[in-house]
Amino acid sequence: MSVCPFPYLVALVAQKSFICGGSIIAPSWILTAAHCIDRYGPTDLIVRAGSPYRTQFGTISSVKRLFLHQNYKRPSFDFDVGLLLISPLKITPCIRCIALAPASFKPKTGSLGRISGWGRTDPLENFYPEYVRATIVPIVDQKECRFRYGKHHVTRNMFCAEDHQGLRDACQGDSGGPFVQDDRLVGIVSWGSGCASYGDPGVYTNVGRMRKWIDLVVGNDRMNC
Repeated sequence: MSVCPFPYLVALVAQKSFICGGSIIAPSWILTAAHCIDRYGPTDLIVRAGSPYRTQFGTISSVKRLFLHQNYKRPSFDFDVGLLLISPLKITPCIRCIALAPASFKPKTGSLGRISGWGRTDPLENFYPEYVRATIVPIVDQKECRFRYGKHHVTRNMFCAEDHQGLRDACQGDSGGPFVQDDRLVGIVSWGSGCASYGDPGVYTNVGRMRKWIDLVVGNDRMNC
């Protein structure tokens, strides 16, 4: 599998170690999860774009500034969204921006989304694949997800997705990466309980709910895509 089917996907590296995924939303901007970057400064991080490999090839960009949503605060994962201002990427067939869900986006139960990244394939093993992987998972009913995790943990700024056979899911290392529908970034991998465990959906930040903040920070730079 080449990274070219996911030309918006990037790997975030902190102090020479892979930590998370992210998405190119403008040549100088990466959208990711706040919990991926809230413990680092700009000089701790680099971004690798345009490579299917987690630690090799592609284009490396330095990080100039970090932005966390003002309402994000650990240990809650509410408003789990962050932005990286990076050295501009050169747009190529394998490095491209992805469109964002509109502010009006509402997750539809049963609709399918594609997740991609370099997260663990087994939650019990501290192993991250070198080559990018991807899968498809359906969005699950919000009430069911709140029943599983508690209504105070699954907020209106989130949605949930789960493979009903318990075979496909995001896992540690996929955080910050994209959940894509119809070539639009609608979700950010955020949190969950275990990986591919039936009855424990993955939880995603709803990009539509974060759109106002994203547009405020990025401004007109998205016009350069």
